[in-house]
Amino acid sequence: MTRRLVNSYLLVSLVVLLILEIPLAVFYYQLERERFIATSERDAVILASLYLDALQTPAVADPSPAQDYADRRGSQVIVVDSRGTSVVDTTQEPGVSYLTRQEVQTALEGLRSAAFRDDTGGSEFLFIGVPIASGGEVEGALQLAVDAEEVNSRIRRFWWGLLAIAVLILAALALVGLTVARSATQPIKRLQASAARFGQGDFSQLELPDDEAPGEIRQLAQSMNLMGRQLEQLIQRQRSFVADASHQLRTPLTALRLRLENLEAGFTPDSAVKGEIEAAIDETVRLSNLVHDLLHLAKNDSQPRIMPVDLADLATERVGIWQAMTENQVELMLDLAPGPTKAFAVEGAVEQVLDNLIDNSLHAAPEGSRIMVRLEPGQMQHRLMVIDEGPGLTDEQKARATERFWRADHHRSGSGLGLAVVANLVDASSGQLMLEDNPWGSGLQVSTYWPSDNVRYEEVRDSTLRLVRRSL
Repeated sequence: MTRRLVNSYLLVSLVVLLILEIPLAVFYYQLERERFIATSERDAVILASLYLDALQTPAVADPSPAQDYADRRGSQVIVVDSRGTSVVDTTQEPGVSYLTRQEVQTALEGLRSAAFRDDTGGSEFLFIGVPIASGGEVEGALQLAVDAEEVNSRIRRFWWGLLAIAVLILAALALVGLTVARSATQPIKRLQASAARFGQGDFSQLELPDDEAPGEIRQLAQSMNLMGRQLEQLIQRQRSFVADASHQLRTPLTALRLRLENLEAGFTPDSAVKGEIEAAIDETVRLSNLVHDLLHLAKNDSQPRIMPVDLADLATERVGIWQAMTENQVELMLDLAPGPTKAFAVEGAVEQVLDNLIDNSLHAAPEGSRIMVRLEPGQMQHRLMVIDEGPGLTDEQKARATERFWRADHHRSGSGLGLAVVANLVDASSGQLMLEDNPWGSGLQVSTYWPSDNVRYEEVRDSTLRLVRRSL
């Protein structure tokens, strides 16, 4: 914006300078050349009067005045009689006919003439012809050729002066314009940098511009601070509501499930009522899982805290816990590639990600299949994968899998929040989440990428602050 303002100032100034200086340059050009013509004509008339007597008598004309003038002005003087034959010539011997020259012909007709022409060497000369007459009778003519370099040099110096003045004015205006533009744009830049934190989930108060900033910008900063406080309050209320509601629902749901299980125990296995109670218990379990996931999601939407973790230790711990819970339905395996596995992640993120991914795989994988948890260390990122042999997902389903409350199979139990929680945790840790097909057969491969400890903590923290927090 500063550059645009300065360019605008310079463009307007340049247009004004062109409007003013071009006519001035043209006027000076015309004025100097007209003055040069008038001066040269006056000199020619004076010289012509000196040779009037010589043309009226048989005496030989004295070339001294013409030669002195020619030497002083660097010009050529030719005096011809009424027949056009030279009697005085500062460049060659007299006796040469000059009737073919336009200025001589015009002067012998009793008229004056003046014209600028280039000679054979490319230099510009002013050619002047004046008649030498007495009593209305033309006795001869004088042609004066004056080098125009003197007047052209003055004109060029004047033009260069105008150009130098224009450059100085533009430089001064650029400096003034830059100062003025910065006084207007610097507060905006600082305000923009502060306001960018709103999009990163940081609603701390913006830095107010100094007193030198325009009043409109200070008012904008105050309005944005007010908006930030209101947004922070609204989001906090929303998170608190979800967390409180989810927490409060856990107790009655647990009690409802116990009552239904107690009620179920009083019916025979073939009773139709027992089947309905079992269905109600399943729905209660699904609702409890949904409340549990909502609690996790509300917790994860708060400001994250990045900390160093060891992915290998966490993967070993979580796989060991889940292996004890699979009851030999599937084979849960762990594959740790050699190499350093230190990484940065949101506190508790890796554990929750593995729990959600393994739980999803257990629900999708058929009995007797395998689930592989594989860790591949990298230089800048570590890759942690969970691979199952279930039905997998189509490309369209992969694109929607991280949406909240979306499920590929609506007949399967679950809240539809598992992968949403995973995506949120991985994003908050400045990592990446990829859903791919199982490279060894049917099934799904979920890859998560975590920044290694080779990445500076400050870079991870700054990257985390740039994330746009997804509201519930």
